[in-house]
Amino acid sequence: MAFEYREGSFHSSLHPEVVGRELNRIYDEFGVLHPDVVVEKARPPRSPLHAAFEWDDQKAAESHRIWQARTLIKSVVVTQPDHAPQTVYVNVRMTDPDKRGYHPLETVIRQPVMLELALMDIRKKLDSLSGSLDTLMEASRENPQGQSREIKKVIRAVQQARESAASLGIG
Repeated sequence: MAFEYREGSFHSSLHPEVVGRELNRIYDEFGVLHPDVVVEKARPPRSPLHAAFEWDDQKAAESHRIWQARTLIKSVVVTQPDHAPQTVYVNVRMTDPDKRGYHPLETVIRQPVMLELALMDIRKKLDSLSGSLDTLMEASRENPQGQSREIKKVIRAVQQARESAASLGIG
């Protein structure tokens, strides 16, 4: 078994083999991986995972506040009678770093470039979800108690979403 980083995911300066082996070791020790335990095991400077984390508390606190701001921005919706709640801000990965970030949904819908970038991001998320489901499906085939029928239903729904996105010329 070889470890790699998933495409588009967090990439530490550490080699994925080092990370994978250490996460397996922690799992073997505790029988489950909890993020707080991984942080604690990475705290000693000699830990194989130490370099994957920001240990300057001031910088780490600021990074956490930025993560909290992202969560706050994504949590706001507009409600109207007889309508489902609607997202207010959409993250658009513009090529211009000064314009990269969250924009009002109404603005994104009216700007073709922004809309295309937002839809491409959704396509990437669907592709990632599809890959995760494929992995789960493969594992369920090897396990007689697997829930392959339920997984197949979800895979079909994601595939339909991907086909709909493709029909719009996304990605």
